Amino acid sequence: MSAGDGLLGPVYCSTLETIDAPCRCETPLPARLEAAATLPFGARGNNRTSRGRTVASHTARRCGYFWCIAILLLFVDGSRAELPATDHRGFAPLIERVAPAVVSITASGLTPKGDNSSELDQEDDSGGKDSVTGSGVILSSDGYVVTNYHVIKTATHITVKREDVGKNYQATVIGLDQQTDLAVIKISDSNLPTLTFADSGSYHVGDIVLAIGNPLSFANSVTLGVISAVGRSLNNSANEDYIQTDAAINPGNSGGALVDVDGKLVGINSMYVPVFNSKVNTGLGFAIASALVKSVYEELKSNGKVDRAYAGVAFQDLTPDLAAMLSLPQKTVGVLVTEVAPNSPAQGAGVHVKDIIQQFNGQAVSNSIQLRELITFARPNSEVSFATYRNGSVLNTRMRLARLKEPENEKSLVARKSLLDGLQFGELTDTARRIYAIPAKVHGALLTHVEMGGAADKLGLKIGMVLCQVDDTVIGTSQEADHVLAEFTRGVMYLWTSTGYMYSPVDLDR
Repeated sequence: MSAGDGLLGPVYCSTLETIDAPCRCETPLPARLEAAATLPFGARGNNRTSRGRTVASHTARRCGYFWCIAILLLFVDGSRAELPATDHRGFAPLIERVAPAVVSITASGLTPKGDNSSELDQEDDSGGKDSVTGSGVILSSDGYVVTNYHVIKTATHITVKREDVGKNYQATVIGLDQQTDLAVIKISDSNLPTLTFADSGSYHVGDIVLAIGNPLSFANSVTLGVISAVGRSLNNSANEDYIQTDAAINPGNSGGALVDVDGKLVGINSMYVPVFNSKVNTGLGFAIASALVKSVYEELKSNGKVDRAYAGVAFQDLTPDLAAMLSLPQKTVGVLVTEVAPNSPAQGAGVHVKDIIQQFNGQAVSNSIQLRELITFARPNSEVSFATYRNGSVLNTRMRLARLKEPENEKSLVARKSLLDGLQFGELTDTARRIYAIPAKVHGALLTHVEMGGAADKLGLKIGMVLCQVDDTVIGTSQEADHVLAEFTRGVMYLWTSTGYMYSPVDLDR
């Protein structure tokens, strides 16, 4: 009905509008409605008058309901009613305080593209370009800056720009650490703005975070999101601890800051997952967690390198499925040992495959990333203690850690020397068959772990599949699967899946 008919249309007001601001719907007051109902409407005045009263009455009731609901919301949602008055600037005061400590970095004089060929945000990589841009974070007032290794790794000239004052500096490299993708550089100045580290236990999934950096050369750009996950490992490396966030991270954000609402440094932005081969962010961004950044930063600042300890043991998270397959008691917590290197400290201390490491130096261990960091950043040649669960008993073990001389040693252990990075196998036990509904006629090695972003994940392999054959080699056990796939780069895998058998072509050299 048209406005000329004297009827009111639907009233649409949000809760916040009702509580915090005058309603813009201009609903008539009951007294005005009653007066309006008595006005003549022409030749058929009585009918129209009656109709007007009816409309006014209905409208008045709607208005009464409206204000009743508003009053109820004030009582029920008291938290909103008690919100303090603000200047409606959102996070602007926070950004004004922390953004000056985030700098833009231009790395030039690059050599051709090297080892970073990941489909994640290694887009700041040279790729044959003369220069790349990235970001950095000032961590000391005398000019120490942390950034990503992949931003500056091959540069001969590094220019740092403080966007708040428009000042450029030529930076010197203090130290590089490829394993964690971190680097420390130095600029010459004093009284610089800095960020402080957030404690590793102070942030959780769902916390609000802001990413600050230089994406696509748009300096001092800020994006908002939440922490989507913590403790991510993307490449099955012994030195990874990523925070996942949906705050937009794009090429050029690498090395920039991920901060919490207190302005503390939660992580260093490092990579994102693009949509197929594009550079469009999918809401899957990753930042190196503050605890790992702090450890590496202090080592690089002091020594120019990270002096890592080595135990010679590889392990993985103990999932409920794995615990069931191993017939472990319910709620067993710890990290499952998958390999012990020959002549290593772990072997000398009597650590066995299938042990469950539950404590390290008296600290409870709940996941593999935590244990990797505890071992890696312990002092080489120091004596440490393990508490392990084995065959119903808890064993206390001491070992003297060695110095890790070749990074490849630890990496090859964790990756199990397989080009199918992040792929791990288990045996087809009766329990496993029940869990994954695997028929008795199926034989092979059960896929128990497929690392996100690894080669196996890109091939579409999933936990619960069974590897039956590789080219002409029949697979019967997990050990056979590891042995065959260790040098396997091209050919065909034959697998059982929940929907039947399938062939999967493999070409890792492509």
